Amino acid sequence: MTDDPVLQHLGRELHERWAPGVVLLWGERALALQPVLAELGMQMGAAAEADFFVWDGQQELAALPAEGRGLLLAAGQDTRPALQALQARGWWPSAERLSVRCGVVVVRPGAPSPEAVIELGAGLLEQRQQTHTLQQSLLEREHSLESARAEAAELRAQLQEMTGTDAWRLLSFVRERRHLLLPEGSLRQRWIHFASRRLAKRLGGVPAQLPFEVEALRAAGRPRVLILSGCGGDSRRYRCAHLIESLARLGGHGELLDWPTPLVASHGRALAELFDLVILQRAPLDGALKAFIEDRLRPSGIPVLFETDDLLFDPELAIHGVPGLTRMVDRDKLMRQHAALRCADAALCTTAFLQARIERMGVKAHVLRNGFSEAMRRAAELALAERRARGPRPVIGYASGTPTHDRDFAQAEPALARILARFPAVQLHLVGHLQPGPRLASYRARIRRLPFVHWSALPRLLRGFSLNLAPLDVEHDFCHAKSELKFLEAALVAVPTVASNTQAFAHAIEHNVDGCIAGSADDWFMLLSRLISDPALRERLGTAARAKVLREYSLQARARELSALFLQLGVPGA
Repeated sequence: MTDDPVLQHLGRELHERWAPGVVLLWGERALALQPVLAELGMQMGAAAEADFFVWDGQQELAALPAEGRGLLLAAGQDTRPALQALQARGWWPSAERLSVRCGVVVVRPGAPSPEAVIELGAGLLEQRQQTHTLQQSLLEREHSLESARAEAAELRAQLQEMTGTDAWRLLSFVRERRHLLLPEGSLRQRWIHFASRRLAKRLGGVPAQLPFEVEALRAAGRPRVLILSGCGGDSRRYRCAHLIESLARLGGHGELLDWPTPLVASHGRALAELFDLVILQRAPLDGALKAFIEDRLRPSGIPVLFETDDLLFDPELAIHGVPGLTRMVDRDKLMRQHAALRCADAALCTTAFLQARIERMGVKAHVLRNGFSEAMRRAAELALAERRARGPRPVIGYASGTPTHDRDFAQAEPALARILARFPAVQLHLVGHLQPGPRLASYRARIRRLPFVHWSALPRLLRGFSLNLAPLDVEHDFCHAKSELKFLEAALVAVPTVASNTQAFAHAIEHNVDGCIAGSADDWFMLLSRLISDPALRERLGTAARAKVLREYSLQARARELSALFLQLGVPGA
């Protein structure tokens, strides 16, 4: 039998609901279905003691009995000749359709009812409209992606040109040594801050008004939350944009400002009056933020949460041994994020590991796990609706986000080398920033390198994987703090994940039910071997994983957790 999950589903559905008659199939899967249906027909014909026929729409119908079981397989898009041939024999479409996705219609002997004919015509029209809509959406997304790539290339060139100037080098030199030149809290630092504010006002650098309509915000639902974001990328999207989307499900409202912003100094009183809660999303503390918290928020009784999805606030974090991390970590910024955490009333984080690390510092922490947005759900459904049949070669895939994952991937490399040696048909797809080790060098012809993709294009790419990898360097605390995002993103398109044994993945994945947890190199090899050899198991795990994330990782689920948290914090409107 085929390993295509849609075809397997159709086979089971036909087997369970078979009735005397003819089933008409059309569409792009018709030819691929022929061997599946032939095998199914032999099984069913023997079980039911009835004849079973596979017809390609061109042969004579004389072989079909007047009564009994049969199967019509139309191998093209146009079903009219097949319908006309059946109608000439007295076979008419019924009102039952087994699968809109594959275009399956039950045809039985006898005169049709008007409702049956109307229903069938409506079904055909609906499917064609859906196909056209999906094709248009795909074209629009591909056009948007190309535009984004062109814009990114232009911005990259501008950044390279800017960072090559003497002014930039001088600014970098001063920034790296600013803690020596302007120690936090010193008279010199306060004087420079005061003078810069005065100069900015004189030059018109401080905005005269807030970037949102104040009266409209006063009328918005509560709780009203202000997020000051000190980082970008996926962290900002998952932890800020998604939080605001969850908040809207509670009838509340959120506003997002980049940190640092002069608005805190110029409009601190107005912000304190407008919002019920302030979240510092990896925002480093400085004099302006400290003054905003102590002079505006605390006297007004407004809670302050420090929000983080990694360990870049911990002074004890050892950055050696994680390639790329030393380039990403600004030690001064790390220390100022730590100061912001200590200045907050509580913290919000993504994993139980982070929660324990924060509470070890004496700050109460709450876990709010990542969830998928509506846009992510739609992108995943489009990827699933494309119904692109995977090739005959199983594909093991790994999608890397930042340049810090070489040692993570190395945890699975020995097993992958053994898998590629044992299964000549297997391919390995590596996405994004990654430098594989020498063990895989001899399999270069079966390794496909793909560039980093925008999150909106990721579901389509993941859908091409047979298996998704989520290895982590479990010897390093920085990796233990990571959330289960790789499981979440692959599960949205029903692709099973094999992950390292961390708290986050163990929380998300029920081993051998909706994914697999590997605790050693032998585990990686054993699990990958079993999943490569058993397509039905891969399908079962992927289907269960998708059901779990739709149930437990939606923003509606996160909204319920936010509501409980707001009640604990005494946030108005919760």
